[in-house]
Amino acid sequence: MHRLFTFVILLLAISSCVPKKQVELRKINHVIIDTLGDGTPVLRGEAVFFNPNNVRMKLKEINIEVFVAGEKSAHADQKLNALIPANHEFFCPLEIQLSLKKVGL
Repeated sequence: MHRLFTFVILLLAISSCVPKKQVELRKINHVIIDTLGDGTPVLRGEAVFFNPNNVRMKLKEINIEVFVAGEKSAHADQKLNALIPANHEFFCPLEIQLSLKKVGL
């Protein structure tokens, strides 16, 4: 009986730490389009997110797809190690290589 009680308490403690709501993308600031040495366009900016949860989290990666005129133009996989505060906005730098040949530009 004591083991069952300990297991239930441990299960409740672990499940209470799990985020309940999704992190929200609020806006993207300071957007610039630059080019690399080979002429490949690069989109740079700063994403503003909001964590609506009561627990802080750690951001390890960002997966973003960019669409231009309805066509997928880029996919970014960025590895990060950032601390996300609870109930607060946080900023994340973005750098995405675009492929505008697919959309005819």
